[in-house]
Amino acid sequence: MDQSGLGGETMLRVAGGSVKINPTYPVVMGCGDTDRLIGEMHDDIECNVLLLNEGENRAVVIGVDALYPGSTLRGYLEDRFSGRLAPEQIFLAASHTHSAPQLDPTKPLLGSVDQMHLETVSRRIGNLVETLLQQSG
Repeated sequence: MDQSGLGGETMLRVAGGSVKINPTYPVVMGCGDTDRLIGEMHDDIECNVLLLNEGENRAVVIGVDALYPGSTLRGYLEDRFSGRLAPEQIFLAASHTHSAPQLDPTKPLLGSVDQMHLETVSRRIGNLVETLLQQSG
């Protein structure tokens, strides 16, 4: 498909999506006042992804329901998309909710990270980004 617009200019193409990142088993919520395991979420937590693509230029904007996204998630995304996205093309931010499991292992005073949940969240987000990268926008 031709990506040129009027006058031969490149068009900005956009693709977006969302994925639930609820834990599938009881976990401790980030920044909580207790180490009590929560087995059911009151409201879904999710990750929203927006892919902006203009010719050779592209960026992925990722918003995740978490207190902090953390370096482990960031590293996973950079590794998985190495060669297709430069680190500076990935913008990762958190909603800063206190009602989601902790994802950042560098902040242990804010709650412990459940490694299996973090891996599941990373994979779900990565799969969504992968799907969006395959779309024309």
